[in-house]
Amino acid sequence: GEDGYYTDDLLEDLLHKIKAAYPDCAITLSLGERSRESYERLYTAGADRYLLRHETANEAHYGKIHPAEMSLKNRKQCLYTLKEIGYQVGCGIMVGSPYQTIDNLVEDLAFMKTFNPHMVGIGPFIPQKDTPFGEMEPGSLEMTLFLLAIIRLMLPKVLLPATTALGTIHSRGRELGILAGGNVVMPNLSPMEVRKKYMLYDNKIILILCDIDVAHYTKGDSAIRGVNHKMPLCIFAGQQIIGGSLCDCDLSVRGEVELITARLRRKC
Repeated sequence: GEDGYYTDDLLEDLLHKIKAAYPDCAITLSLGERSRESYERLYTAGADRYLLRHETANEAHYGKIHPAEMSLKNRKQCLYTLKEIGYQVGCGIMVGSPYQTIDNLVEDLAFMKTFNPHMVGIGPFIPQKDTPFGEMEPGSLEMTLFLLAIIRLMLPKVLLPATTALGTIHSRGRELGILAGGNVVMPNLSPMEVRKKYMLYDNKIILILCDIDVAHYTKGDSAIRGVNHKMPLCIFAGQQIIGGSLCDCDLSVRGEVELITARLRRKC
């Protein structure tokens, strides 16, 4: 996150230590908007990848969900700067973010196609009770899966995570995300006692890695529930679902899916 405590000097030191201990690992940073000089210092110190979600490609929408001092122009410039420096760069959005429209999503997809990132991070918007958007409706699983599939078709080689947020809104969300086109999972390996310091939204799931399975629980659960890996195969392609069903999901977003598909064809 964008925490002023983490100066370039401190981050450089951390990067040097991580690279020395794990030379074969790629290091991904997600530290928000910084200067070109800062990005260059961190890249030289050992950072390989940088995730900076553009959030929305529409300027009016960007203004509705960001402080007045931030701008979409600067956000996009940061992405292009990172790419020029040599990072593997990730952009992305929250599906169902406040005030988002179908036209906004089409613009987002068109921007991703033009920018051609190495990574795309998308997941459903989940409200957090202590924020100005705490009472807003969350994004849907169905629309997120559809967009994952569209992005996979548009950008066949892109790194596309099945996010923790997907696993939070549906007990098999990440598995469905992989089946829809995702090819990256990101387990949280932080010590249990510090994870509450990174609760970006309410009821965030916590993974416990086991030898033969992955179990999960959400805040308030009385027991840990095992994930059932014997699930129907779901592959989204255009407007069709091939080879299975969405378990207990529905297709309530079919009309929106058809609109996105039609408008994307015209735009791209």
